[in-house]
Amino acid sequence: MNAPACTATAVTTQPANQTVTFGAASASFAVAASGTPSPTVQWQVSTNGGSSWSDLSGQTSTTLAISNPTVSLSGNQYRAVFTNTCNGTKTATSSAATLTVNPATTTTAAVNAIATYSAISQTVALSASVTSGAGAVNEGTVTFTIKDGSTTIGSAATSGTVSAGAASVTYTLPAGTTAKSYTIQAVYNQATGGNFATSTDATHTLTVGKASQTIAITQNAPASAAYNTSFDVKATGGGSSNAVTFAPVSGSVCTVGTVTSASGTFTAPVTMTSGTGTCRVALNQTGDANYSAATQVLSATTTAAKASQTIAWSNPSGITYGTALSTTQLNASLTTGDGALTYSPAAGTVLNAGNGQTLRVDAAATSNYNAASKTVTIDVAKATPVVTVSFASSPIIYDGNPHAASASVTLANPDEDGTVAITYTPAGTPTNAGSYTASAHFTSSNPNFNSASSTTDATLTINKADATVSVDGYTGVYDGNPHGATGSAKGVGGVVLSGLTLGASFTNVPGGTAHWSFADTTGNYNNQTGDAAIVINKADATVSVDGYTGVYDGNPHGATGSAKGVGGVVLSGLTLGASFTDYPGGTAHWSFADTTGNYNNQTGDAAIVINKADANVTVNGYTGTYDGAPHGATGTALGVGGANLAAGLNLGATFTDYPGGTAHWTFAGCEPRRRTQPGRHLHRLPRRHGALDVCRGHQLQQPEWERGDRPQ
Repeated sequence: MNAPACTATAVTTQPANQTVTFGAASASFAVAASGTPSPTVQWQVSTNGGSSWSDLSGQTSTTLAISNPTVSLSGNQYRAVFTNTCNGTKTATSSAATLTVNPATTTTAAVNAIATYSAISQTVALSASVTSGAGAVNEGTVTFTIKDGSTTIGSAATSGTVSAGAASVTYTLPAGTTAKSYTIQAVYNQATGGNFATSTDATHTLTVGKASQTIAITQNAPASAAYNTSFDVKATGGGSSNAVTFAPVSGSVCTVGTVTSASGTFTAPVTMTSGTGTCRVALNQTGDANYSAATQVLSATTTAAKASQTIAWSNPSGITYGTALSTTQLNASLTTGDGALTYSPAAGTVLNAGNGQTLRVDAAATSNYNAASKTVTIDVAKATPVVTVSFASSPIIYDGNPHAASASVTLANPDEDGTVAITYTPAGTPTNAGSYTASAHFTSSNPNFNSASSTTDATLTINKADATVSVDGYTGVYDGNPHGATGSAKGVGGVVLSGLTLGASFTNVPGGTAHWSFADTTGNYNNQTGDAAIVINKADATVSVDGYTGVYDGNPHGATGSAKGVGGVVLSGLTLGASFTDYPGGTAHWSFADTTGNYNNQTGDAAIVINKADANVTVNGYTGTYDGAPHGATGTALGVGGANLAAGLNLGATFTDYPGGTAHWTFAGCEPRRRTQPGRHLHRLPRRHGALDVCRGHQLQQPEWERGDRPQ
């Protein structure tokens, strides 16, 4: 019998890496292998990265299940070793698979805490809870950090591990920690190799509340005080850095001055503002960052009493008549008191001239003061009016009218208190161009005024006027006549003035400038000069140019014409252009170049047309008896002047046999060839056989003769 076949074991499915989180029920690795007989399996573990391996007791299945894996197993490697017998013991080892166990997530929640501001350090109880979906947390620690924004105030950590998810610590708050809210940052710290991950809570606060403070009055207000007298109220405040403030209670008849402080005591000066009523002062102290505001304290009530008033007023300085009484004279003042002052005579009164006149003031009684009065005396002197004289404006322009000065008298009315006279130099009301002065004198008839004269003369300058000078130039086409400016000069009111000279006249192109001038003869107008343009434009000469049309005759032909100016005067400068002899003629370019300077140049073209002539062609047929020889037509072609044009005559066919035939003759005139000369075109016919211009200008002729016919 043959032994059964066997095959060595071989791994067909490799184990895969596994990653779980703490709290998972298990982590599994699976492998498969082939071989006959079926191989056995043994799982192994390496805790040092594969450097050494050890068998896992009882793990002989193709699936390895690790129950409740912890973080401490994370990083272990697992493999399976397969064994069978086939020609000896055979083994096959799978690849290593790594187990990764991540710590379970946690949630840390601090508990809000409170404290009161203290100038010395104090302890505060801080606590937090740590929870996880993977079960109760009984490992790791919690660190509590107190933060003001990004600034750390202090921190404390639990001395033991978290127990059943709870952690607490006693934190020492530094002395003078400002009253406000601070962030409690609670951080759960994962234990080394622990199964729970670090977590942080920064959503809870430690609130440090403000401390209270108290005001104590150390010097109170008196029971009574006279109007406008002062007294002090003193007090000490609480622990804040703010001052104690003092303010009258509503309805009090007093004011509080600037508060001062020394050695923690605040002093407020209080002044009575009425002779009736009461005064009471309210004391307050605001809080600061660490202290609440103090409870308001009121001073004792002070009853007000009336006071006397005193008037200060000296004899005012003397015034001049016309000065109304004003605060300059009525300037009494109350050194004490606040009664209304009434004057007699009243402000605005104008006293007559005289010395020792009495003025009185009365101070009315008020709720705080009794009435008072006082008198003084004042001297009033005569007034000296100020006399001024002026012209309406200066300088002015001569206008033909008289310009009188005007006088004014201040303080006095010249129509009731005296008379005013105006004197001119030179004498008379200023009218013509020139310089004038004027002075005025006031003679008083009122005992309150002195007579007076103007101290400064008025001046008037009447400047010369500008005459209305209208000068027009001339613009026209040359006509052979002299031309100049035209114009007029007028004065004020349109009066015609002499003295206008219009300057030169001009006949030829281009004219010129007429320099005109106005020289005043009255003394009231400014002289003037100016220029007027005399523009004489060139005229168009009458240029008549005719071309030529005719039949070729062997002679040169060109344009004819003439150029005439103003009045039909014949002008030189006309050039008629080229002449032409041969067909078809050409264009004569004529030009007119003015030699006088008064006419525009002109150019133009004239057609020179030379038509072809008819040549004199004579052709004879042939009549005769057959003789065996060819016979044809004979003839001549003659041009103008008998020129031989035989070169263009073709006599047609010849005939030998009976009955002969028709010789079709032709005469072909020659087309001219062109040659170019500067400025014009000339025509030239070809020469043949040394003859002189055969065919020149002749037309083609093509008659036919029947046999036996002859030209008529």
